[in-house]
Amino acid sequence: MLTVARRVVWQHENVRNGRWRGNGPAPKMFELANKTLGIVGLGNIGKKTARLAKAFGMNVTYYDIRRLSEDEEDQLGVRFRVLREVLRDSDFISLHVPLDDTTRHMIGKAELEEMQPHAILVNTARGPVIDEAALVDHCRYNADFRAGLDVFEHEPTGVCPLFDIDRVICTPHLGASTLEAQTNVAVQVAEQIID
Repeated sequence: MLTVARRVVWQHENVRNGRWRGNGPAPKMFELANKTLGIVGLGNIGKKTARLAKAFGMNVTYYDIRRLSEDEEDQLGVRFRVLREVLRDSDFISLHVPLDDTTRHMIGKAELEEMQPHAILVNTARGPVIDEAALVDHCRYNADFRAGLDVFEHEPTGVCPLFDIDRVICTPHLGASTLEAQTNVAVQVAEQIID
């Protein structure tokens, strides 16, 4: 989220290509504090995302097919909203749902139009959760809308029109592939085999 909000890749490319803008007008960039993060899918990863967002001073709402109890919401510091409200009221939307018949293209043209013009959509769940053609159109006609994608409808992607939009940051489905994460997976697998 922060990488997209602060346009880090764009800034890097400018400096790398000799376009120094340190004293010029700044592009639209945002801090996370006091912004609203809408989480769609509040499973284990969604909950971890909520905790991180709270540490950055964000307000967190969520939509999930299973609503937490009021005590669980208070403990996590989140508030339930229906999907349409999460999309409409959030500065950032982070997707954390599994891919099934109910979530395929759950973010399409109508849902994108519900989002604020300056919203940032982050998908680290599964690519087909977003209708990519609708996202391409939405980004082309909404100059302040941004996205960060680690997953795509077709992987590997090959030619993808999202690559031509400088407000969309794309990574190759490696969001969870840190050295520490891979070590933890190996430890968990070993522990499960032992059990």
